Amino acid sequence: QALCEKIGLKWPHNALRHSFGSYRYALTKDIAKTAYEMRHEDIETFRSWYLNRGVTHEMGRDYFSIRLR
Repeated sequence: QALCEKIGLKWPHNALRHSFGSYRYALTKDIAKTAYEMRHEDIETFRSWYLNRGVTHEMGRDYFSIRLR
């Protein structure tokens, strides 16, 4: 947070959590499993957030293949 403020970057609240949910669901196509992994108790709310976001399996694969050097 401090770094974002220092460089003037607006970082959306829970951005990494929401990215994980979208890309993980795209890989698994398993709402219950992804919700469980995220410790999300209400599957219907989870479904409304992550279902039909337009994230493809390939996008999920690419997201999780990112590595820092």
